[in-house]
Amino acid sequence: MAYSTPRTWTTAEVVTAAHMNQEVRDNLAAALPDEVAAVSWAPTLEASAVDPSTSSVDGRRWRVGPLEFVWARFVLSTAGSGIYFVTLPSTVVGLTPNTGAGMGQALGTFHARDISPAHMLQGNVLLNTSTTVQFHASSIEGPSGILSHDNPRAWASGDVFSFQAVYTIA
Repeated sequence: MAYSTPRTWTTAEVVTAAHMNQEVRDNLAAALPDEVAAVSWAPTLEASAVDPSTSSVDGRRWRVGPLEFVWARFVLSTAGSGIYFVTLPSTVVGLTPNTGAGMGQALGTFHARDISPAHMLQGNVLLNTSTTVQFHASSIEGPSGILSHDNPRAWASGDVFSFQAVYTIA
């Protein structure tokens, strides 16, 4: 349902149910389609060659007007092979994707925890295409800063990745 600019009421105008439904109910439904509760989201951590497998996945998303907020957490079982990415639940509108290393629009942050040897890494979530994001740490952490199965280190069972992002969908 699309948001419409609320009308200007005039003195002595009779307010009908149709007016109230259009001006209040419909606009609130457009602005808060998920009401005040999160919607379940089953994100998948993918890779450019072989997808990693996960033993635990948590995902939530909220829509507020033209914005979508997403959170995801993955616990690895196997590292897979290639550059890691996630497909978003909605297409991003009006922001700039780019497939070049570190060239897309930043949408949020990520955190990675290597269990053994103990190491933590953080960086940005960048828009790769209008529907996918990649994870970029500082280029000091690896040749390109792009998170992959072996960059900046070899990831393994028990390692944890989480991220949050906010983007426009209308």
